[in-house]
Amino acid sequence: MTKYKELFISLLFALSVVLPLSVSAQDGAPTIIKKEFNVTFNPVKEMSGIVKSKRFEDVFWVHNDSGDEPRLFAIDGKGKVIYPSYLSVHGEIYEEGKKEWQGHKILVSSNYDWEDITVDEDMIYISDMGNNGNARRDLGVYVLFEPNPRAVPATRMLKYLPIRYPEQKKFPAEKWHYDSEALFNYRGKLYFITKHRVTGKISEFEKGAVLYRLDTQYTDKVNVLTRVDTHSEVAVVTGADLSPDGSKLAVLCYRQLWVFDKPRRGDNFFASSARMISLDFKETARVEAVAWADDETIFIANEGREVFSVLLKDMSAYTN
Repeated sequence: MTKYKELFISLLFALSVVLPLSVSAQDGAPTIIKKEFNVTFNPVKEMSGIVKSKRFEDVFWVHNDSGDEPRLFAIDGKGKVIYPSYLSVHGEIYEEGKKEWQGHKILVSSNYDWEDITVDEDMIYISDMGNNGNARRDLGVYVLFEPNPRAVPATRMLKYLPIRYPEQKKFPAEKWHYDSEALFNYRGKLYFITKHRVTGKISEFEKGAVLYRLDTQYTDKVNVLTRVDTHSEVAVVTGADLSPDGSKLAVLCYRQLWVFDKPRRGDNFFASSARMISLDFKETARVEAVAWADDETIFIANEGREVFSVLLKDMSAYTN
C-alpha cells in the first residue's frame, strides 16, 4: 500500500465516522463480536472478498482489493494459507531456498476493482464491480471453474460477463448509486447490492441500497441488471453472502451487519424479516468482506486482515 493510499484511507475513515447515517442498532441489541484470527500471510494485503468453498473442506477463497494481480488465495478456517505442496514455495513461515507463494493466478483476467466473490457447487464468480466514481462502463463478473487449491497453482477464466445498471445513462452518473461491493448467488442467479455516495464526493456516503439480479449471462454483449428492490436503512454495503442452507442472507456494511430471512416467495430479501447489529468502528475498523462459516456463524473481515465471528443466535430482530 502506497503512502498516498494510506493517507486516502485514513481520510476516508475519518469522514465515514462523522457521516449522518443513523445506522446504530436498536436499543438493547447485543453486539457480540469475537476475534477469530489474523491472516498473517503477507501477499494477502487488503481483503476485499471472502467465501467458503462448497467443493473443498475447510477452504475459504479470498482476494485483494483493486490494483492487485488477478489472483485468489485459499485459506483454512484459522486463516492459514493453502497452496500446492509440491511447489518450491513457502507459506507464512519462511523456508530458505523457496519463494513466497503468490496465490492462485487467474489467467486472462485483470483486477481493476475486485470487490466480492461467491461460489456455487462448481464455479467461482468474482465481481469486478467497484465503481467509486460511478463512471465505469466496463463492469462485470469473472467466471471460472473452482480449482483444487492443493493441486493446481493457476486457472484460466472461463468467461467474463459485462454488466450495466438499467437506470444509469450517464458516466459518471447523475446520482452516484452505481457502485457495488456485494455479490451473492441464489437459486442459480447472481445478485448485487449497491453502495451509495454523495454525488461527486467519493468519500461521503448516503443511506440506502438497491438489490439487483443478473438474469442473463451474455459474453458478447452487455447484460442489463434487473432491479429487485431497495432498502432505506441499509447503508454503505461492503459485502454479502448466502448461508450454506440458503435460508439467510448476510449483508455487511461499514457500521452494520444485517441478516435477512429467505423470502417465502420470490427473491426480495429486503422485504423479509431481518436481524441487525451495529459494528463499533474502533473494534472492527473498516470491514470489507463477509462469509458464512456454517449456518450459524458469520465471518467478517477488515482491510487489516482481521477476521471476526458473529453468531446468528446473538443477533436481535430488527424492527423499524
